[in-house]
This record gives sequence, structure tokens and C-alpha cells, in this order.
Amino acid sequence: MEEELKKAAEEWKRTFDSMVDGISIHTTDFKIRNVNVTMCNMFGKKKEEMIGKKCYEVFHGKRSPLTICPQKRAITSKKRQSAEFFEPLLNKWVSVTSSPVLNGQGGVIELVHIVRDITDKKNEDKIIQGRNEELERFHKLAVGRELKMIELKKRIMQLEKSADGVK
Repeated sequence: MEEELKKAAEEWKRTFDSMVDGISIHTTDFKIRNVNVTMCNMFGKKKEEMIGKKCYEVFHGKRSPLTICPQKRAITSKKRQSAEFFEPLLNKWVSVTSSPVLNGQGGVIELVHIVRDITDKKNEDKIIQGRNEELERFHKLAVGRELKMIELKKRIMQLEKSADGVK
């Protein structure tokens, strides 16, 4: 039985550390209980430097949770919460999700915190937005030009009618 538990623990650790997203487990008072290798690499810290510390101190260099902190909302709502924001400590855009783990009475006992780097997606979105704005400007110019051409054609037809009446 002990050997099976040891194998299960090793399998869980390998799985936890193989995730491409940064994952950490937090207490309801924002202390980090565990982090995976990806999270350590994201912040350039060792597990020992993170575990037991407040997440907002480690992840944001702050003395209290961010206003948009999904963990705060997850504790209150008892449902998964997410936020996207630029994290200056990483110099990256991140998507952060906090999922509460509930006890048998429906109370939050801990939270699973997932951080995904979405910088490339945000940069692509910015490029697409710029191209859309460019297309809108071109469309306005093209429509404006077309309306001007229609107006000029009408004016030419009026002048031709006037010229025919003069002859």
C-alpha cells in the first residue's frame, strides 16, 4: 500500500511539473502551498523561495492582492474566476485562472492558480486590430470616392442637358 501511494505521488508530481502553464496551489489566505516547475521558471525562482509566501508578493511584488485578483473573486463566488492583464514583473500579458477546491460543506479549502502567457496572442490581436482599422479607413475612402463619382456623373448629365437646351 505504501509503495502504491509513493508511485501515485510521483506520478502526480511528474504530471504537475509537465504542465506548460504555471500552476500553483494556494491557501485561502493567499499563501502558496505548491508550485510547478513552469511557474518557478516563469518567475526565475526556486520552489523554496515561493512556498509559504503570499502569492501577491511573489507574483506581483505587492503588499496586497490586485483589485482584479481572480483568487479573491473565486473565494467569494466559490466558482472559477479569470482575468487577463499585463504583468510588469514578467513583462508579459497573462491569463490567470483561480479555481476553488471545496470541502464537503461547500467551503473553499484551497485554490488552484493557473498562469498562461498570452503575450503572443495579445500582439496578434493588436496586429489584427490595426489591419481592421486600416481596412475601415480604406473602405471610408473608397465609399467617399464612389459617392463623389456618382455626384460628378449627375452633374455632368445636368450640364449635358443644359448644353443640349442651349443649342
